[in-house]
This record gives sequence, structure tokens and C-alpha cells, in this order.
Amino acid sequence: MNDNTAERVRMLIAGVLQLPAAQINEFSAAENLEAWDSVNHLNIMLGLEQEFGVQLSPEQTDKMTNIAAIVDVLRLALRRGGHGRE
Repeated sequence: MNDNTAERVRMLIAGVLQLPAAQINEFSAAENLEAWDSVNHLNIMLGLEQEFGVQLSPEQTDKMTNIAAIVDVLRLALRRGGHGRE
């Protein structure tokens, strides 16, 4: 996680979960972060749409289960012009 997209994702998730950014890494997920519950997952998805100017499909959000997956899905969506439909 060494590019701008990954860093923006990390900072956004740290803010939503109200955790220090240093606690968020590419392996961070709902399974290992107690604050990442279903409500905060939705808040993360909405924040990502705003931050990156993309529209995520339900299929995409289902795949976004950890930081690395989020970054991968976002990169693909951004290459497709911000549209979430796969």
C-alpha cells in the first residue's frame, strides 16, 4: 500500500472507524477491527464514493472486505471512469 489511492483509503477508513491511521493496513478488515461493523461498512462505502467520485455497485461493495480489496476495486472503477457496474 504505497500509492495515493491506498493512503486515501487508509485515512478515510481510519476516520470512519475513529482509529489512528497507524492501526490501518492492507490486511485490516471487519474480521480484525471491532469498529468495522455493518453500519460502518456502509459509511465506508459512502465515504469512498464521495472521496473518489465513483459509484459502487452492490457486487463491488460485497468484494470490499479488507483494505487491499477496497484499493483493487477502486483502481478498477477509476480506470472505468468511475462507474461501478462490472
